[in-house]
Parts: sequence; C-alpha cells; structure tokens
Amino acid sequence: MNRSEGVALAAGSSDRLPTIQNATATWMQEFAPYGILTTDQDLNITSWNEWLAGCSGLKPEQVVGRKLLEVFPDLCERRLSERFTRALAGEASVLSTALHKYLIPLPVTVAESGLPHMLQTARVAPLRENNTVVGTITIIEDVTQREFQAGILHRQQELDRLLASSLARLLQSNDPAEEIGEIYSLVSPALGLDVYASYLLGSDGRTLQLKTSVGFSAKQREAIATLALSPENWAALTSESAATIVAVPSHTDALSRMGLR
Repeated sequence: MNRSEGVALAAGSSDRLPTIQNATATWMQEFAPYGILTTDQDLNITSWNEWLAGCSGLKPEQVVGRKLLEVFPDLCERRLSERFTRALAGEASVLSTALHKYLIPLPVTVAESGLPHMLQTARVAPLRENNTVVGTITIIEDVTQREFQAGILHRQQELDRLLASSLARLLQSNDPAEEIGEIYSLVSPALGLDVYASYLLGSDGRTLQLKTSVGFSAKQREAIATLALSPENWAALTSESAATIVAVPSHTDALSRMGLR
C-alpha cells in the first residue's frame, strides 16, 4: 500500500463516522435492553428511549423538554438529585439496589416479588461534547428478577442451614421432645410462622397432648390442648413409616375459628 492509498482509506473511514454514530443512537433509542435518558445543563430531558417509554407508560413527547425533577420530584425527596448535579460537574455516579432500590419509580416487572417498584441499578454520568459537559446521560437496568431470584436462593440456603442444624440437635439430644420448643423458635422466622404448636402422643395412646405453643392465648391453648384420635389416626401415628401426616378435623375446625390458616 502506498501513502496515497493509506490517506484515501483513512478519509473513507472518517466519512463513515456520522453513519455509525446515527446507527448507534438509533439502536440505543429503540432496541437497547435498558433505559437511557439524557438531559441538558438545566436538567431538561432531551431524550427518552423506548425501554423507558414501555416501562413507565410515558411517551417521549410527554417528557422531552420537561425538567427531570418535575417529572420525578421524589429524586429531590430521596436526595438523588445530587447525582445529576455531580454529573454536570463532571463526576459519574453508580447507584445500587442495596442502598437505593431504584432511581426512578417504575412499575415492578416481577409481580410475585411483592415490591412496589422495579429494582434498578443506574449510572448517572456527564454528557460531553468536544470535551465539554453539555448535560447528563443516565442508564437504568432492571434487576428485579435477578434480585428476586437471589433472595429466594438466600432464603432457601438459610432454611436448609436451619433445618440441618435442627436435625443435628435432635439426633444428639437425650430427650428430643424437650428440644422441640427451642427448635420451633429458631426456624419459625424462616418458615414465616406467626403461631406454632407441637403435640406428643398421650400416655393413653389415643390422644395427642399439647407440648409447646407460641402465639395462642390461654383460652385458645385450652381449646386445642387435647386432640382425640380416630382409629385411623392412631394406626397412622403408631406405624413404622418415617413420616406421617395426620388430619384431625376437630383440630382443623378449631384453628379455623381462631382465624388461623
């Protein structure tokens, strides 16, 4: 390649830059899998991509030209407006769910999470033109599903740990029946229990006697202190099977009348 060919190639590449930039901008506006918004130096919204429009229900024409802090006043209330002030001064900020949960209030995308808003990570950075800050650019990622699944995994791991330690405690105890109350108190938060009760087979072999309970009034404990077993119940409880589930209708009815489920 001679010098003239090299210059021609360089000139050709330079001519393509506006086309590449326009294609990138179009992709960011229409197809990016995260939210992108920009503002000018007065924090007027200058762009609002399709992801944000779809998640918020606000079309670009409804927000572009308006002040960001007027569209989302809680940014000031939560002191997150400072991140945009820093961006205008040339400083980028990263917001995590651990501290802020979300940047702007968008509807939650995982209904079963029970959260009021979408969980987000966000980056608020200076928007530069010719090395001059002309506004801000914000990128928002929806991490609700990821955080929700991580929470489920953490709770399951904690529950497994509790159940394993409880089993070890029972196996090592000389009197497992005396350990039940303490074990329930340890595992009930992980299981989401408000009340609990444990029974032992009565000396007559035909009833269950209340051993420990939490969350019941004295009157309620009296009502469920003794459970009469049907022949079928008694046969199931005294069988050799490793685990047995026995339903006592009178007990279920009593708990239902107390408003428990």
